[in-house]
Amino acid sequence: MKKLKMLVVPAVLGMVLVGCGGKKGDESGSTKGSKNNVANVEVKEGSYVKLPSDKGKESIELDLNVKNNSKSKFYVAEDSFYLTEKGKDEKIAAKAMLGSDMGSLDIYKTVINGDLSPEKSLSGKIFFEIQEGKEYTLNFSSHGFDEKAGKELEEVEVPLDLKKMEDSKKALDEPMKAFQAYMDVVFLNKENKDYETLVGNDKAKDQEVIKKEFSKNMKSMIFSANTSDDKMAKAYEQFYKEQSSKFKVESEMETRLSDLAVIEVKMSGINDQSLFTATSKIKEEYYDKTGDFDMEKESEYLVNNFEKALKEGQVNHLQDAKVTMTKKDKKWHIELSSDNYYENKQLVSGFLGKNY
Repeated sequence: MKKLKMLVVPAVLGMVLVGCGGKKGDESGSTKGSKNNVANVEVKEGSYVKLPSDKGKESIELDLNVKNNSKSKFYVAEDSFYLTEKGKDEKIAAKAMLGSDMGSLDIYKTVINGDLSPEKSLSGKIFFEIQEGKEYTLNFSSHGFDEKAGKELEEVEVPLDLKKMEDSKKALDEPMKAFQAYMDVVFLNKENKDYETLVGNDKAKDQEVIKKEFSKNMKSMIFSANTSDDKMAKAYEQFYKEQSSKFKVESEMETRLSDLAVIEVKMSGINDQSLFTATSKIKEEYYDKTGDFDMEKESEYLVNNFEKALKEGQVNHLQDAKVTMTKKDKKWHIELSSDNYYENKQLVSGFLGKNY
């Protein structure tokens, strides 16, 4: 059963917003075209997102491009930006993503951060917590000081029209739909029409990853190391059929950025310890019948009776995992093999019956 909390999806702003000048935009939300001699700030895209710290609040992601129009290098970071709400002077700081536990999500690669030389541009993302129905202006400060004028360098202001992000709410559950489709097709041997439209993984390739991991685990735990590939393939077919019929997944979205999502997953199914116990009985049965310690013959007997062991396997809670999904070319991807996404591998180990 899936539990859905706040789900969000990216949307391109209906028009590119560019801040060029220290004057505020007019009441329509457009921006004055006067030139700023410090910087140009462009909001390329905007979307509602869900962060672990939201707890029912709303957050937005802004994909920015900043060009340095000044004669000096300055540093651009999260604290270079803040929001102001219409009619209020309070500054709303950007969410501090760098240095947070969000680093595991590759957020370091996307947050705007770095030195910016004259006439150069820098792109990246920032995040803000907002309130629904409010009007906001994005402000950028280079933190520079004009010694001749005796004051800080002019800030850039970009009015934000959050209404232009409303289309993002038309596909709120997209990451969850993609995850469910992936699990159905790759792990559970079911059809799901969302797989072709939302998932970018190669089904055959990922199922081969599971199959190879099964062979590796079972040879170190149940079957002998010299068990032939044909016998292991037969055993895997039996295992996949039985486990996919009993495997259950509960999922909840923890994090949703424009091109990344983290899904909390709880798994249950046949656990490998009970399977070990059941196959040990079959091995004893073989010895009692034959008195033969030939490992090859034992493996053949075990494969021929593996379905019996699977039927006796106990269904228990298995591993929990936080699965990272990345979006590319409008489709979601789950990397099963990369060490960069270690917990994704737990989808495989959980399916294979591990509960530790």
